[in-house]
Amino acid sequence: MENTTLSMVFDLVKYVLPVILMGLFMWYAFKKYTEAEKRRTDDMQDMQKVSMPVRFQAYERIALLLERISPLSLVCRVQPYSEGVEDYVRLLKDHIEQEYEYNLSQQVYLSDAAWQMVKAARIASECLIDDAVREAGATSVNQVKEAVIQYCRTRPVPSEEALSYIKKEIRAIF
Repeated sequence: MENTTLSMVFDLVKYVLPVILMGLFMWYAFKKYTEAEKRRTDDMQDMQKVSMPVRFQAYERIALLLERISPLSLVCRVQPYSEGVEDYVRLLKDHIEQEYEYNLSQQVYLSDAAWQMVKAARIASECLIDDAVREAGATSVNQVKEAVIQYCRTRPVPSEEALSYIKKEIRAIF
């Protein structure tokens, strides 16, 4: 009887001990995993606290860029240094390029789609100026200004379309 009891205890330990050890191992592994996840989550939250203001500022700068490269804004803001139509058109395009190059680093903080919209707006704004001058047959700076204004009244302005996209994206993010 004593031998069978001892045998039963031994069989019980033989089956229960591995289960207990496996349970302890799983508890330890789960504990380490949750600690690592908590650290990762905390690190991401800290990084977001730092990066969100920078990203928001980048979107603000891009919005300003799009306002400044709008052909309507350009013809009101940029004064010619001569009466030559080609000189004035080149001056307007140079302002677009300068604004774009000044804000080139902001693409790091924007989505790829948003940056593509900005690039397309820059190119389309330059083309819009050329098309407006060509269609109107402008021979003076004042005619260039008037042609660009009229052209923008009858067609969508590329920088406004890009700005609308940027606004939607920033509302979705923030």
